[in-house]
Amino acid sequence: MAGNRVLPVRIHDVSLGGMSVIVPVNLPAQTIVRVRTLLPLKPAGRLPAELPCTVQYSVLSSAGGGFQVGMHFGALPEAVRAAIAAHVNS
Repeated sequence: MAGNRVLPVRIHDVSLGGMSVIVPVNLPAQTIVRVRTLLPLKPAGRLPAELPCTVQYSVLSSAGGGFQVGMHFGALPEAVRAAIAAHVNS
């Protein structure tokens, strides 16, 4: 995620404008990251995607077992945006 480091994340919440993830390290606000994931496709399937994001906040989450990091999406391809919209609206 940060720089060339690869970090495991758990997606906590997704909206059309961004997402919240749980990560093992505290990421500073305004850090630019890429999140690699498989987005669900209707009726079945997955779309591999790399989501450009900017960190907005990072708070310790004892319940989540790491830091909850809120991010805004950068420019997304239309297919990725459509897959996120379908997931959010389902």
